[in-house]
Amino acid sequence: MTDQHTETEAKWRAGDDGHAQLRDQLRHIGATHVSSRDETNTLLDTADESLRRGGRVLRLRTFPGGEARLTFKGPATYRDGVKSRQESEVPVGDGTAMLRILAGLGYQPSLEYRKSRETWQLDDALVMLDTLDFGRFVEIEGDDAQVRRIAGHLGLAMEQAVEKGYPALMRAHLAESRQTN
Repeated sequence: MTDQHTETEAKWRAGDDGHAQLRDQLRHIGATHVSSRDETNTLLDTADESLRRGGRVLRLRTFPGGEARLTFKGPATYRDGVKSRQESEVPVGDGTAMLRILAGLGYQPSLEYRKSRETWQLDDALVMLDTLDFGRFVEIEGDDAQVRRIAGHLGLAMEQAVEKGYPALMRAHLAESRQTN
């Protein structure tokens, strides 16, 4: 079953002990822990990076045990720290086979990053505590009003929201790593 919707979210950097504090706050405001899992995100693009240049994303997200999800994201818009974009996502039974199919269509892996994600739910919104090679983050996904309301409950200032997505942050991290080595 394909899931197509407008993804609306905001993200902030969390300090080294930020996730522990956020977990306490989430429990305090009545959020429910949904899941904790690791994932590998593989971004795919054409040789001339036409998707990236157009602000679009084609991602295969795989989980331990073989579960995978293929996602297409359209260009993003930003308003006062909140990012919105069209997103279509579908479960994939075999991530390796899907990579072969996409390669046959001219899409090759362009970037890969791993993430540990802890997901919480509050009303109809999700709050994710993410740990990546380049830092810890908190991401709130819901409608615009929910994102802003929950951010306020968690003490997250909208003007401090990070506009760059994980792919751009990973590219910056890789470039910085190359410079220091």
